[in-house]
Amino acid sequence: MRPGAGEDFLLSMLWRSPPEGAGFEKTRGAKGGGIKHPSKALRIFVSGIRDLDSPQLLDTGQVIGANIEYFARMGCKVFVHDVNAERISEIERGRTPEKIVRGTRWSGLPYSDEQFDAVLAWDLLDYFPREEVPSVIAELFRVLKKEALLIALFSSERANRVEPAQRYRIIDMDVLEHDPIAKGTNAKLFVSRLRNREILDAFVPHRVLHFIMLKNNMREIVVRK
Repeated sequence: MRPGAGEDFLLSMLWRSPPEGAGFEKTRGAKGGGIKHPSKALRIFVSGIRDLDSPQLLDTGQVIGANIEYFARMGCKVFVHDVNAERISEIERGRTPEKIVRGTRWSGLPYSDEQFDAVLAWDLLDYFPREEVPSVIAELFRVLKKEALLIALFSSERANRVEPAQRYRIIDMDVLEHDPIAKGTNAKLFVSRLRNREILDAFVPHRVLHFIMLKNNMREIVVRK
């Protein structure tokens, strides 16, 4: 059963280290109807966590079984906390979170300090006002262990408008598929485009391992705490 907004989904499996580009990712991804685009960051991100002993990984996006399976097969314990769905639910109910991250209107993550070895934040940070992004990043890094990794995607096409959030499905080590979570509904968030320098400044003092603009104008980043 899929969890509701703000609830967590956890899956732990015993499989270890699938070969890169294993066929199950492509088979699952082929069923989707989203837009596919290349990724160089995912390979760097995966290489940094695949040899850890039972790493804990947090996905801040929608529950997507193929992604959970992809990382679980590496021995990861995968947590999913859909931040955008949580925020949309709060907006629709007209409720202000009881607990908020300083400098934001967001309730933050319900996890302990330094709990995770890795965080997926694909397309998440586009959906916060630019002045809130540094505080949101600080909250993401609060739950990361020292030397842990974060991967994030940013779009350079969207700017200052309301639209559905995105979901990302791993096709293989070098290809992602994305499409709107809430296509055809009113569940949308205001988005704003960060400039490259704003993105890099927001991650200070952490170490950027990879930052690049892809041919489709998506920008991706891998950062180590």
